[in-house]
Amino acid sequence: ERIRNRQRGFGAIRFAHVPWKEPPFRQAIDNAWEFAGCIFDQGFDLSSSSIKNGLFRHAVFRGRTSLNFADLQNLTFIGARFEGPADFEGARFRGFNNFAAAVFESELWFRWAKICDGHVWFRGEPPDHCFKGPCDFYRLEIQPGGKLSFEHVNLGKASFTYVDLERPLFLDVNWYKPAGGLIKRGPSLWDEFRPRGPRDD
Repeated sequence: ERIRNRQRGFGAIRFAHVPWKEPPFRQAIDNAWEFAGCIFDQGFDLSSSSIKNGLFRHAVFRGRTSLNFADLQNLTFIGARFEGPADFEGARFRGFNNFAAAVFESELWFRWAKICDGHVWFRGEPPDHCFKGPCDFYRLEIQPGGKLSFEHVNLGKASFTYVDLERPLFLDVNWYKPAGGLIKRGPSLWDEFRPRGPRDD
């Protein structure tokens, strides 16, 4: 009904399974409608799509979020909560993509993602500090016009295999802290200790 009436926002409503890639729902994405406070109960799939100027402030994603291989520009996820896995594998970022105070409760995949230009900003707040589960940035590429920032976040289970760690900004982050052993070690990359899997090659 809101789509037919050309309203630009949904308000804090709940969505069950919605085929966002199909009309008329695709119209809401293309026209940068506001999803602030919305709850997506059964996933959110816009893989291999183009999304610009999307507002998902304080949205809740309860199923799997699939934005893999998508073109993402100027998205706002301030205070959003991803309760299920979030897949940004192969996504291309442009403009300012804001994840301030967002919380990823399950796995986050940023594998093969590319920050073409602009800024991807993760900023945590207590008690969650953004990343509660494993997050995988395998072969993430930051191009000359791109910027990636981690501020006040938990990177205790973050993998940066084949990532140039001189490019991102790390400000007040928590790294993995090995327990036990004869040699006492300080904060470390989780890559040095995590179990290896078939996708690591």
